[in-house]
Amino acid sequence: NYGHGGEFKVTNFEGSYASNLLSADVPKDDNRSLFNTFCLERNQALSGITNYQRSTTAQTGGINTTAGDPLDDATAKLYYAFWADAWTGGADYNYDDIGGTRVDDAANLQLAIWYLENEVPVAALTSGASAYVSFANTVTWQQLGQNWTGTGGVMVLNTFDDAGAHKQDLLVVVPLPPAALSGLALLGSVALLGGLRRRRRRSAS
Repeated sequence: NYGHGGEFKVTNFEGSYASNLLSADVPKDDNRSLFNTFCLERNQALSGITNYQRSTTAQTGGINTTAGDPLDDATAKLYYAFWADAWTGGADYNYDDIGGTRVDDAANLQLAIWYLENEVPVAALTSGASAYVSFANTVTWQQLGQNWTGTGGVMVLNTFDDAGAHKQDLLVVVPLPPAALSGLALLGSVALLGGLRRRRRRSAS
């Protein structure tokens, strides 16, 4: 009932398709890779994504919120720890064992994010996910090596299809790498999930 979600690799590419890339070194892997990310919502799809914008909220809210669900500070700190490999206080993530422990860590981290964002009940948490939740609720930005407050440099990547319909919201640390301003693709461990382009902002009248 609570499977799927991240970890997803976002890569720079040209054309309609990108090859499926895996690397033991996350997030600092090959030069085509930009970052790895996780889902914020359980009721949104990734397929059909063509555009994105950054914000501080899940635009359609997810399972238990209808719209404008603000990113939780604890979620931001948990994702940043993953992004920067900045684990402290006993929490960890196995970036090396692609086919084994890393799969379990990814599932547990996704569950923890969904719990912190009110997408799954506490009963859904495994022991590993509970450990990530405890870490997120107690760690400080200073312990993570940043002098940030609130959600710090972590933002929500709101994604859309060609018709402007909301798709899955993802996590990102800003600023995005420069290459992200050209072409992006979201890849799972097996299947190509969709392409992303920078969403053009409409000029205010």
